[in-house]
Amino acid sequence: MKNNNDTYDIFLSYRREGGFETAKHLFDLLARDGYRVSFDIDTLRSGDFDTELLRRIDWCTDFILILNKGAFDRSIDPTFDRNKDWLRIELAYALEKGKNVIPVMLSGFTDFPGNLPADIAMVERKNGPKYDKYYFDAFYNKLLRFLDCKPVLPAESAGRQEPPDAAVKIETDLACRIFVDGEDRGMAQPGEATRLSLRGGSYRLRFESMENPADCIEDKNYRIDKDTEEWYTVVLLPVKSKREEEERRKELTKKKALEEQKRKKEEAKRQQKEKEAREIRERYLLQLPDERFESCVDGFYDTQTGELLIPKNWDFILWGFHEGLVRVEKSERYGYIDKTGKEVIPYIYDFADSFHEGLAAVKKNGKWGYINKMGEMVIPRIYDHADSFHEGLAKVEKNGKYGYIDKMGKEVIPCIYDSIYPRDGLALVKRGGKYGYIDRMGKEVIPCVYDSEYSRDGLIWLLKGGKWGSVDKMGKEITPFIYDFIDTVVSWNDLTTVKKNGKYGFADEKGKEVTPCIYDNVDNFYEGFASVKRGGKWGYIDKTGKEVIPCIYDEAEPFRGSSAYVVKSELFGLKKKYGYIDKSGKWVKDK
Repeated sequence: MKNNNDTYDIFLSYRREGGFETAKHLFDLLARDGYRVSFDIDTLRSGDFDTELLRRIDWCTDFILILNKGAFDRSIDPTFDRNKDWLRIELAYALEKGKNVIPVMLSGFTDFPGNLPADIAMVERKNGPKYDKYYFDAFYNKLLRFLDCKPVLPAESAGRQEPPDAAVKIETDLACRIFVDGEDRGMAQPGEATRLSLRGGSYRLRFESMENPADCIEDKNYRIDKDTEEWYTVVLLPVKSKREEEERRKELTKKKALEEQKRKKEEAKRQQKEKEAREIRERYLLQLPDERFESCVDGFYDTQTGELLIPKNWDFILWGFHEGLVRVEKSERYGYIDKTGKEVIPYIYDFADSFHEGLAAVKKNGKWGYINKMGEMVIPRIYDHADSFHEGLAKVEKNGKYGYIDKMGKEVIPCIYDSIYPRDGLALVKRGGKYGYIDRMGKEVIPCVYDSEYSRDGLIWLLKGGKWGSVDKMGKEITPFIYDFIDTVVSWNDLTTVKKNGKYGFADEKGKEVTPCIYDNVDNFYEGFASVKRGGKWGYIDKTGKEVIPCIYDEAEPFRGSSAYVVKSELFGLKKKYGYIDKSGKWVKDK
């Protein structure tokens, strides 16, 4: 589009995408107001660029640069062909020729890039109005004040040249700047009336304190009639007081926040130190062996130092630590704590046993099962009773019968026995009122056909048909079943009291009769001697069965040390002698 004189005072430069609409609008307004403006929509940039475009910029006094978001993206892209960047070419030429460059920043354009090419970098120093579509008239009037050229063509409307026909007299309590529709219109001072000329109409007034622009008031719908002069009072002191009070409140809040932050930081440090000390203490306690923990009224103390290791926090404890955990009772429920006193398995069981081989028997709702150290039920609670594990097996009771399970819960020995008792690598079992022995796999190595039993040192004494005999662990007979009685209560010095045909003797640990059954009564061995009775008189034998002191005494007590108390008849029984003899039978002392 050209004016009639084919010359121009203003050149409009823009990006087609994002700047065209604004450029067209400004062109229409400037042309209306009598300015000669170069704005080519279609022909110029597809024609002889070097001749026509540069000639137009040469003619112009003012160069209006419309900047939308991303306006310089091509210019700062080193891969983009500079000869096709029309905005950069136009701007660089205008700067080179010293034209009055006026940047108009649209919404979205925030600042000039820091890496503009050298030929257009000077644009950063140029001033121009910021585009405001809501207060466009104020923006347009400000743009006109940036122009060096004057309108030379007849204006389509002279409305903008009409003189003011109204005035506002402004009084204020603080020195402030006056803005009308965003345009700075001067300053007002306290104690003075500042006269502001306007035309009748509606305005957006804003008053900013000179001391602090944050202290401001705004009248968005101020209206004044033409041929009117009126007072306007600006009250900024309450705004200032409110702002200062708000700042004091924020400062106090900030101070409190910093103090709270400091307190929390110090508290966090304190807690961290306590945590680290606690962790060191816990590591120390956890590495102590079980035997260092001894229960007392106050908890657990160290058997070596006497230090209280775990303060009491339970009602009752029966046993000590085993495999790092201890069973405790609290509120009639049982659980487990570790060596730091921490509850690792909750108090939920009616009864509980110590851990053995990583598992513990527990009772709940009348049934027993097994848990691991994580508190997980690894063998379900289906048993009427359960013992601890030993060598991979545990005795259990189900429906009144006993058997053995392994650590997977498998019944290695079925629950078919009336009783089971471990004995020297085997287990004594009772079934149908009869005794026998089984091995670890449940095999009956000695069948359940015996009425009673007694085992000692690998030798098994059995009662069958009213007679006692002995067998080894494989069931092989060692001693024939010929004895009426064996002492199953007390046995001393590897010898067992046996009775045959009404007479007593002794058998050794291999079942061999070392003292023949010829005595009416016998006592146990003390100091290597046992008192025996034969023919109504007492004497002493040694462990080989040899009668070392003849049976001549009415009474003979066991040896205590090197002597034994005896009673002996003299003068055909008319007199009794009381005293002590030594191990050779010599009388050493009267009583």
